[in-house]
Amino acid sequence: MSALVSNVYFLSQMLYRNFKGSFITSIFGKWQEAGYQGQIVPVGGLIYYITAPKTFLDALTDPIHTLIYILFVVGSNFYSI
Repeated sequence: MSALVSNVYFLSQMLYRNFKGSFITSIFGKWQEAGYQGQIVPVGGLIYYITAPKTFLDALTDPIHTLIYILFVVGSNFYSI
């Protein structure tokens, strides 16, 4: 599961950096710059929902993100058994 998330994360970042305004890019992920080193973090799209909430407060304030992430983790672990 970790490799899948890493690959989708990388693909989404690459699409965002090269094709910021396209529809396909926004489906994979919407990104926002965070920090001075040019880091970008997902704030929407597929990659946002399959990555873990950053803090417990984030999990409480965005229950849909939390629920989709939990279902993704449980479903992917169940599938691998």
